[in-house]
Amino acid sequence: MTTNILTKNRRHITIGNQIIEGPRAIFPPDSGHDWMEKDISIYARYLGDNRIHHISLWSDSTMNKENDFLKPIIRFAHWERQNDLDKSRDKIEITWPDIRIFLGYIKPEKFEELNSELIKLQQLIPKIHFASLGISLKRDVAELQRSDVSVEYEIWIRNGTQSLRYYSPLIENNVFLEKAIELKQLLLASMDEIDLTGWKERYDSPLDTSSFDWDYNKINAL
Repeated sequence: MTTNILTKNRRHITIGNQIIEGPRAIFPPDSGHDWMEKDISIYARYLGDNRIHHISLWSDSTMNKENDFLKPIIRFAHWERQNDLDKSRDKIEITWPDIRIFLGYIKPEKFEELNSELIKLQQLIPKIHFASLGISLKRDVAELQRSDVSVEYEIWIRNGTQSLRYYSPLIENNVFLEKAIELKQLLLASMDEIDLTGWKERYDSPLDTSSFDWDYNKINAL
């Protein structure tokens, strides 16, 4: 019985990792073959309590289309990961990861501000701080002056042709990361939350054994 609980718990934690990292496409209700892809994501892991936030902005990426574009949406995922790790350690069955997903359209009064701040972040890409190291022979790491040791960030951003992924702790005078943190808060404030009914997400590997799509309902990990 204990072995079965641990197996289910490991599977649910794997599902939690997949959901918090996010899908490769989102499909609105009754969208036919239209889909949305990610333009930017901001991932924050709070090391003290092992809490994870992931907020992202999605826009229409349907091919061969010239009108009736899908409205951009914001996706916010919040995982109290330590709660699940504690349950698994204590051999308590996890029936679903302690994770919550929210979708929302951009509030009309926030659209111009959000768009402007996204452009400002894109313009700061040349100012990304990356410390030089060279070839590591003794498991060396670059020396960084951290201004906050309690959280780590990952930013992914694209412009339709190019994309960039940047991972870093918060270090002193990191203007790009500071702007990304401001944008994270603005994205949250710009969400006009919607009902998840009819929406689905598509993953590169299935969350269960039957489909690459997920409709925000709990899955029984077998």
